[in-house]
Amino acid sequence: MPSVKILQHPNKTYKDGTVPIMLRVILPGEKAFRVLDRINPKHWNEKQHCVRATHPDYRLINERLDVARRTAENLIRTTPGITARQAVGSDPIEEPKPVTVPGLLAWGKQYTDARRDGRQLRTAEKYDGHLTVIGLYLASINRQDIPLDEVDDSFVTGWRRWEVSERGNSPNTIAKRFDFIKTLLHSAHRRGVISVWPCPDSKVAEVRTRKPRLTRAQLDVLRDASLPDRLAVSRDCFLLQYYLYGARISDVLQLQASNISHVDGEGRAVVGFVEQKTGAVRTIRLHAEATTLLQSYRARHTPGYPFLLPLVRFTADPTWSANEHRKFLNKAVESASARVNKDLKDIAKACGFTVHLTTHVARHTFARLADETVADKRKIAGALGHTRFAQTENYLDDLRQQDIDAAMDEVFAAFRGR
Repeated sequence: MPSVKILQHPNKTYKDGTVPIMLRVILPGEKAFRVLDRINPKHWNEKQHCVRATHPDYRLINERLDVARRTAENLIRTTPGITARQAVGSDPIEEPKPVTVPGLLAWGKQYTDARRDGRQLRTAEKYDGHLTVIGLYLASINRQDIPLDEVDDSFVTGWRRWEVSERGNSPNTIAKRFDFIKTLLHSAHRRGVISVWPCPDSKVAEVRTRKPRLTRAQLDVLRDASLPDRLAVSRDCFLLQYYLYGARISDVLQLQASNISHVDGEGRAVVGFVEQKTGAVRTIRLHAEATTLLQSYRARHTPGYPFLLPLVRFTADPTWSANEHRKFLNKAVESASARVNKDLKDIAKACGFTVHLTTHVARHTFARLADETVADKRKIAGALGHTRFAQTENYLDDLRQQDIDAAMDEVFAAFRGR
């Protein structure tokens, strides 16, 4: 607790027999003194910390001492970060410099660059996309940027209307972009860049959509389908995602022979890799069928090509920096992912599936089939690589709700058929 007192110097006496009367301020970790006057000790009241009435000027001196004490107390109460020397008046108190609130785009770029420096490259690329679209909206209203504290409810309303009318974006796309804006505002608020939340009434909710998945019977059809070589590789990529506990497409596309640490006595490969999205280290033991598939690509691997699946078109340049290498590799992986998704449309048609087949369906399929057979849902959370169990529960709840909705559709269909 801060302490402000007027007291007599205990160890100093001037030649004329007087002693210093001081203002003392104690703050956490520091203290400071300033001499206010000097009097004969016989006139000092140690208990009351004031000059006795025996001194001819006691009223004037006590008033001056009281003003000094109250001034120090007021400064401590109203000046954040004040030092003890400033409180006693030994050091001047600098006038606070006006704070310039950074713009939404400028702060967003700084925040995104920090993610990039932390090797969260896909996250940084996603944020770059959000910033590009926000920049287009600002340009449409003749603004180069907007201060963070001006991202208020009216700004959010105008931006949402523009997203729908000019870009035709869905509610979920808009909700994801607004989540990014809120992330930037939270970051600025935590660092004291903005003092209040500028858009308290703005809410952009996602619309729940059905997450497609395959049944076990459809997985068998997919596995056994006779497909042209190009489609067969994309099919095998999908199956490996499923076999690797619903691994993300970017991780499967970048699997290398070195990721297969060994094959155990039961003929099952142990695969280790680092998730590109989270940086988490995963170690997965495949069953024999998945091991056979993986080993078949290992056996026909092209020397000099870095990956097991021949899908990523990428050749490293030795002159690239580490950041350039990651940047160009990520672009190559994204292009390969887009080609696989295009192939999966043709594969679904060839297999007679009505499901909109994409690479992410492999993750949904694994999660739903695991939910049907594994009682301990925390094990499913570990398999999916979720850091929070609530994340897994939400994931499974969505999939279960689809089954409920489908069952109820059958009820009403039967009712209409009567």
